[in-house]
Amino acid sequence: MTGARRRQGGSAVGITAWQLVWMVVTTLAIEDATVIDHFLAHVAGIDSWVSILVAAPMGLLGVWAIATLASRRRGFDLVAILRNDLGWLVYLLGPAFVLLFIADATLSSRTFVLVAKTLGEEAYVPEGAFLLLLIGTAMWGAWLGIEVVARVNTAVLWLVDVPLGIFLAALGTNHESLVRLLPILANGWGPIWDMAMFMLGKTGEFVVILVYATAVEVPAKLTRASLWGFCLLIVMALGHSVGPALTFGQSVSDVTWPSYSQIRAIEFGRFLQNLAVTAVIFWIHGFWLETTLFLDAAARTTAKVLGMRSHRKLLLVLGPVVFGLVYLIPTEAQALSERRLLDTWGFLILGLVVPILLLVISVLRGRASRTATPSRRGTPLIR
Repeated sequence: MTGARRRQGGSAVGITAWQLVWMVVTTLAIEDATVIDHFLAHVAGIDSWVSILVAAPMGLLGVWAIATLASRRRGFDLVAILRNDLGWLVYLLGPAFVLLFIADATLSSRTFVLVAKTLGEEAYVPEGAFLLLLIGTAMWGAWLGIEVVARVNTAVLWLVDVPLGIFLAALGTNHESLVRLLPILANGWGPIWDMAMFMLGKTGEFVVILVYATAVEVPAKLTRASLWGFCLLIVMALGHSVGPALTFGQSVSDVTWPSYSQIRAIEFGRFLQNLAVTAVIFWIHGFWLETTLFLDAAARTTAKVLGMRSHRKLLLVLGPVVFGLVYLIPTEAQALSERRLLDTWGFLILGLVVPILLLVISVLRGRASRTATPSRRGTPLIR
């Protein structure tokens, strides 16, 4: 079985359920510390934490549906499930998922270029250099295999990102007051529901798990790992949202992009000699992983739809495509607008609605199969 997978080049080998989930958690965490915070602050303000709590139960259900679908359909990846359950519609939904993944890789690359400018080095290094390095290493990582990317991510996440994040959080506990969270529901439920749908759409990024479902060594652990990973994301999102609100109160809605949560890092300057290095560690790791993951997912999905034996040659095509698409998003405002559109609708529909529909089909077919199978009890033996 392993040899067959290696020959096909379409599935990774030797990836655990936790490694797969940690990749999704890392990509969403870096977005939470940049783009997500921006939308939550400007729309919901100090009620951002309410939006997160409102979206959490629905998001948990969506993640459960995705992971359960992967566990029930063992040996099937995203395209195989679509082909098996929806027939010819795979040739519509398959390309739709490819476009979704390419769009995410493109916006991730564009976002990295934008936040890199906050380091003040754009006068010396052109943004194309940042972009070339990011997409080039993403193509290289995808070429080596997603199992390699997963192991590198797990190591960096737990040995660097988490300890550093805890350290920075400890330094940012000054000048906070619960009073700054008042009044609650100052602008009503409208902005809260708006951001709750946005957060729910972000949950749809877990759909990438289905692309690599056949590569997971113990599929039975996928559901538990996914649910715990989602809960960790909720905790981090609440921290990113509540922490700055406790410090800045209503003024968080007036802070400009890329991230109002990074403003607290200004206070860390007296503790850290080079704050820019800290930001670079988080940003490079997170945006590189997101670009790699979704570029690879796009290549694998395309290869499966077309019946190709390997996805690697497609990386040589899709990488330059992503590079070119970045330059079709010239402004910061356009990048933010397209990011919100993709997350609110693209991942909501394809990342949550479609998997839930596929899970329902799987359950109904399972029941129909059991009903059609005659019971052994009461069946006379033929001698």
